[in-house]
Amino acid sequence: MSDIAGITIGPIIETISNAPSPAALWFASYFFSDITRRICEKVYHSDSFKNTIIYAPYYNDGDTDNDGVGKFNDRVIFKAEQITKEVLEGIITDVKTESVNNFHAIINVSNATAYLEEYLQIPFVILPFGEDRTVDDIYSYLDILELMRTVPVHDRYSPFSSVFKGEENSRNKYVRESGLFKKVDQKYNQLQNFAADKHIWRIEEIAAQKGTLLDHTDGRTENCRTINGKKWPHYYAIVSADGDQLGKTVKTAAFVSDGQDDRVISFNKACKENATQAAKIIQSYGGMTIYAGGDDLLFIAPVVGMDGTNILSLCDKLNSNFGNHMDKYGFNNMSMSFGTSIQYYKFPLYEAFEKTRKLQSQAKKYGRNATALSLIKHSGQSIGFIYQNEYSKAMQDMIDFANSNDKYNNSGATIISAISKTILKYKPLEQLLFKHACNPVMPEESFIKVWLNSFDNPKQSIDTENGSATVLSGNNAGEKGTIVNPYTETGKMFYSHFIKAPVKMSVFTDEDCTTRLTEDSILSFTALLEFQKFMREKEGER
Repeated sequence: MSDIAGITIGPIIETISNAPSPAALWFASYFFSDITRRICEKVYHSDSFKNTIIYAPYYNDGDTDNDGVGKFNDRVIFKAEQITKEVLEGIITDVKTESVNNFHAIINVSNATAYLEEYLQIPFVILPFGEDRTVDDIYSYLDILELMRTVPVHDRYSPFSSVFKGEENSRNKYVRESGLFKKVDQKYNQLQNFAADKHIWRIEEIAAQKGTLLDHTDGRTENCRTINGKKWPHYYAIVSADGDQLGKTVKTAAFVSDGQDDRVISFNKACKENATQAAKIIQSYGGMTIYAGGDDLLFIAPVVGMDGTNILSLCDKLNSNFGNHMDKYGFNNMSMSFGTSIQYYKFPLYEAFEKTRKLQSQAKKYGRNATALSLIKHSGQSIGFIYQNEYSKAMQDMIDFANSNDKYNNSGATIISAISKTILKYKPLEQLLFKHACNPVMPEESFIKVWLNSFDNPKQSIDTENGSATVLSGNNAGEKGTIVNPYTETGKMFYSHFIKAPVKMSVFTDEDCTTRLTEDSILSFTALLEFQKFMREKEGER
């Protein structure tokens, strides 16, 4: 007689939330992934279980997990003959005891072992395997078990506190000395800066496209790889992504007692393969993957990658890759939702992590297959918006407008800011224009004429000498470029994407840019303009 068992591993979020650096964030995430992997390994090789089939996560005996990317999620589901409570408890106890070896050598082993025995929450459920049994049954029980978790009353002996702190002048020291970090094959460099001290990438280095920030005597920092002194290399993005309705897909399609074992395993195999691909995409962009458990992603990345694309373009690429890969296995129309938080490199990482989780939740509520973004500038100004991913190309076109004209002496951050402020100043008039332009759709030429009337002398700030502007740097240095009127171009952009073919987009209107959403075309457009301005701003500009 076969049984089916489900195991849940935690507390992951509580542990990650205390991580003060990318190294600590990686350690916390990879620590739990390693626990799941070892549970799978012991279950698979247990002599007490017969005819074992591991449904989730995908486990292939002999596979190594030494690339530094945590790909095993927080739940294990398997079927076997003769599953007993005593044997499963023994496996979990052994895994907890062994976990102390993942820390650095100076910890008090006895105290750390006792702490982990209490801190690590690994409950399980065993159900008889019957004709009507589904994966949904197991998930429901695991949901309940996760609500019953407890944690130690104090963390005096917490090995996590010890490994997270390190010394300021020797950052990541205890993570690099940990048994967990030593499991990572050193040829995989997504975690490590191969400078003399071989430290794990710091926030400021990731923000600067894994370059170096040079300290000046006046307290300023300078990025060695900054182009034209832009401001964005001093900001980092942390992104949380999750597959849409994957739980529903598994629960409704996979009746494990109905001869669909291969279907369930195939689904989780596809998810794990996607995780590996996603980590490579993130690394080539210049980011650092913290976790890639199939449909779940958590990573830190620069605002603009080493390939010249921006963070929203990266999210779109990851979404497309996920959908295409799942299609190959017969799981169609799969998508992801993203929460993206951008902040100054000195902004606390644990606060940014909490924010990106809230943003991802908002993306889910927005209808799924959506991206929510929040930017907090060093000055305290915040910008936030959310959009459906099907409009990602239109969004990219609007954001790229800021960069496509960057090589010419027009459409600077100051002008973009002036346009945004004018639109907000005369918002009632713009809303009236918007209303008349939509019903029925007004010809573009007519719309632009009325649009330009909102601005005082919209041509005076444009350098029209010789009718062109010279490209000052880059591959096109020395070329002549046609001067475009930024007032006209922003009007055309608004017409194309908010009147002619409207994007589904809303703007956050609360101070934290994570809670209150307003579907307002004028506010949404000005939020995009402010984001454009940020992408163009140079150091010292406000």
